[in-house]
Amino acid sequence: AYPWSWSLEGVPYYCVHCSMWYEIMFIEELGFPLKVHENVNKLNEPCIQIYYKRPELVPEHYFTRVGMKKDPSRFVR
Repeated sequence: AYPWSWSLEGVPYYCVHCSMWYEIMFIEELGFPLKVHENVNKLNEPCIQIYYKRPELVPEHYFTRVGMKKDPSRFVR
């Protein structure tokens, strides 16, 4: 389990590009993820992409699972 695999074991390498690109890199640049993903550990089910219209509505869980902290003072719009 690594931050770039949503702190889960067994996530295929192909899937971690979503964690890196849409979550970690956007949090580093804008302070919040562009979109978040669910069902990432259910290999036989499609993943679900969630877009939040306002970054302050993104739950803290989506930050901590990639090893980051939600800090609204860093949000860039």
